[in-house]
Amino acid sequence: MGLRLGRWGIAGFSMVAFVSTFVQTTGFYQIAGHTPAERAALGASMSALAAQFVALFPPPIRPDTVGGYVEFRAFHSLAIIFAVWALASATGFARGDEERGIVEAALASGTSRGALTASRTIAFAIAAGVASAVAAAGFVAGVASGHETVAAGGVVEAGALLAALTVSCYALSLLVAQLAAARAATAAASALLLGLFLVNSLSRVFASLSTWRWASPFRYYELSQPLPPGGNFDPRSFLVLIGISILAAAAAGWAFTRRDLGEPLVHVPPLPYRSSHDAARTPVWRIAVVRSLYVSRLGLLAWSVGMAVMAAVFVSLTRTIVQVLLSIPTLLPYLSIFVHQRLYPAVLGYTWFNVAQLMLAAFAITYVARWSAEDTDGRLEIFLSTPQSRAGIVVERMAVLAAGAVLIAGSRWCSPASDRCWRRGTHEPRSGCWAASPSPATSTQSSPRSTSCRCGCRTCRRSSFSAPRC
Repeated sequence: MGLRLGRWGIAGFSMVAFVSTFVQTTGFYQIAGHTPAERAALGASMSALAAQFVALFPPPIRPDTVGGYVEFRAFHSLAIIFAVWALASATGFARGDEERGIVEAALASGTSRGALTASRTIAFAIAAGVASAVAAAGFVAGVASGHETVAAGGVVEAGALLAALTVSCYALSLLVAQLAAARAATAAASALLLGLFLVNSLSRVFASLSTWRWASPFRYYELSQPLPPGGNFDPRSFLVLIGISILAAAAAGWAFTRRDLGEPLVHVPPLPYRSSHDAARTPVWRIAVVRSLYVSRLGLLAWSVGMAVMAAVFVSLTRTIVQVLLSIPTLLPYLSIFVHQRLYPAVLGYTWFNVAQLMLAAFAITYVARWSAEDTDGRLEIFLSTPQSRAGIVVERMAVLAAGAVLIAGSRWCSPASDRCWRRGTHEPRSGCWAASPSPATSTQSSPRSTSCRCGCRTCRRSSFSAPRC
């Protein structure tokens, strides 16, 4: 039953995995060149770029090879995507299926709670294995398109590591969902996985966190990088991931047997407050959108702070990304196709704003899931009895979602670093300038006056082709 209920998730994430690995593999052959010198230059550029993202991803091994490049660009990103899939699947089973009556129907058929938990965990493990195998197949297909071969053992090990990490995240999320209340299960599991990810990733920057990263499954995942030549596969780390999955799933099954349906295992006493049945006298509370935004104020604050921090990080990294891109001569023709104006805003648009769109999409999905929970727990019936029309409630919810998205999108202006770098985007060379100019790697061998650029921008009047400081 678990595989049948999650068939669309298996199909969707398998497609994402295949496309991600295949595109990154074929892209490597497009930009890496064919000579050892060209690939060494790409490896040096990727190492410089990876040093700026060390707080998110581990440093790559041999990025001048297709295995090291795809390990860094595809598989590390898929680890985060699959962790989100595990989170959604675990909380959906623990709380969503309870609200829809699926768990109650399964228990009524004579299935024990421990057996139900074990069966759903095994079903998701099979699903994660299928999606990981599809990701490995995309890598193999991409390598075949480049007329090369890779070691089969490394491919199998990379897929097994990805599946083990996904299952461990599923088991941990399932355990947290048993402990927390139904409406807070997804948020609590998200906080746990995000905390474990940040403890491990930030330990590469802050040495004080290195004593705690042993508790993160992401730590044991990144100890192995089997795809590149000279890479390694740590069997002990793989066994630790399997052990985390088994222990967390067993603890989740035990917690499920100790609690009632719809109730958390741990009851947190509510904060004391003075109850009042009088209507608020402030006129602003008569506006439905304002009331709804006030109820979700803490969530909006968290989303806004996260967007502001990520905006500052991406804008601060834009200069390094541009220098790395310009240092690869084979990328210049592709950049001239997509970039027609200033370079910095264009690169920022292809990096940060794409991520911002994904975050806003996740924000919308979160709100829709919350409204769906309100429909099942009886809140919608209360709203309709006030009375309100169904169309009016839909319009009100869309207005609340739009207002929340505007507030979160406006949080970019709360970051002084991103605002300062954005204002200096007018100092960037135009596309005709940097496309016609030699790469930074060769600019030291030729005089800047030898370029044929006549656009007259500030960069052309400089004595160096390096990007301006931001």
